[in-house]
Amino acid sequence: MDGKNPAVNAIFPHHHPKFDIDEETILTIGKVFLLSLMNHQVIPENAAD
Repeated sequence: MDGKNPAVNAIFPHHHPKFDIDEETILTIGKVFLLSLMNHQVIPENAAD
C-alpha cells in the first residue's frame, strides 16, 4: 500500500520535488491499520484475575 493516486497526479517517489500524497488514500490506509489493530487485540481469559 502506498499513497500514490494517478487520478490526482500523486505518482512521484518520496524524495522527488513533485512528491505529493493523496489524502483520501492515506485515510483508507489508516482505517485498515486501525481495524487490523482492533481485530488482533489479544486479551487473555484470565486477565481479570
